[in-house]
Amino acid sequence: MVAGATNYKQVLGNRLVFVLAFSSDSHKPNLSYHLLVQNRIHVVKNSRNGGNRPLVEYQEDLEVALVSFERNNGIELPPLVRRTLGARGHNLNSKRDRSYTHPFPFLNGYDGFLFGCLAVPADIDDGLADFTNLYLLASQTDLVVIFNDPSWVYNPFFGGAVIKLVERDARDGVVSPPDLVLEILGFTVASLDHALEALSNRRDHYAKKIKLIDKDNGPEIESEVERRFPAVENLQIETSSLTTVVEEVSRVLTAVAAGQITFTAGGVRQDFFQFVEVAARDGLQLHSAHLVAYLRSLLFDIEALIHRLDRYQERALTIATHRITALGALLLFPSLVYGYFGQAFGELPQWWYEKGFQVTLIGTVTYWIAHFTWFKRKKYI
Repeated sequence: MVAGATNYKQVLGNRLVFVLAFSSDSHKPNLSYHLLVQNRIHVVKNSRNGGNRPLVEYQEDLEVALVSFERNNGIELPPLVRRTLGARGHNLNSKRDRSYTHPFPFLNGYDGFLFGCLAVPADIDDGLADFTNLYLLASQTDLVVIFNDPSWVYNPFFGGAVIKLVERDARDGVVSPPDLVLEILGFTVASLDHALEALSNRRDHYAKKIKLIDKDNGPEIESEVERRFPAVENLQIETSSLTTVVEEVSRVLTAVAAGQITFTAGGVRQDFFQFVEVAARDGLQLHSAHLVAYLRSLLFDIEALIHRLDRYQERALTIATHRITALGALLLFPSLVYGYFGQAFGELPQWWYEKGFQVTLIGTVTYWIAHFTWFKRKKYI
């Protein structure tokens, strides 16, 4: 904070200017938003309805924000930061890149500013997960928020919530960048919580369907396992894709709560969130820790569903084996009669000529009935 100032509003004054950029070919606003508080706060988005904005257009808006941040804080951003953000002179990933499928959230302090990345699910379906990356450049008086969406999908709820947060602060009053960063972290946790809840609902749906499978009906077991297993396996992959994001966001919030997110100001390392309420930091840290436990419990439950399907598949094979065995055993008595009397014996008793067929038929039917009753009682058929 600036010396002698008691709050952020005293540092910047009360003047607010809100600029909503419009595309040249439409009267509808594109998704490039700039909230300017004495040129201190910027929100830039690389996407709009229908895909990504033109790279040059995005880089122009980003350059305005970055130059303003550098000028206001008397710093020069490292090339690594500019390259990560896809600033002018660098390419911005738009294809299915690892930054969209396997993001790694972080929040690190530098000389005079904070740089970090948060990630929330943009689309989780069919065994694939794509993420919206939210990059943050922050000092005690300035904030730049950059949305980096893949070209094929974006998260309108998360993006809209962040933009409305900035609009609210423009309308109702100015809060410090550390407070805004913490609120954005809160939105990130809420978005991850919502994603896990949606995956949990699918888990419950599959569990109910699997529970209804008739354990003694081999064909039904095979049909249901073939139908349910790919869906549950995709659910496991989709849930696992959130592991890194959830765990790293939790680590970030643990560091925030412990005062370990520091930056250099005037040659002195300072806690970036030192003026933020401790209760707010601790509350988010507890929520994120709950998400980690929730995620692990969800993965355990999904693994249990997969094991149950595996056991059902084994039972279907066992039932099929038993039925084949039972079918073979049905021929045992007729084969015995044929094998015995088909030999080269001498004269057979007269009664056999007269009653042999009836005796064989009665014996065979009696054997089949006894055989069926015993196999049924043992649940082999």
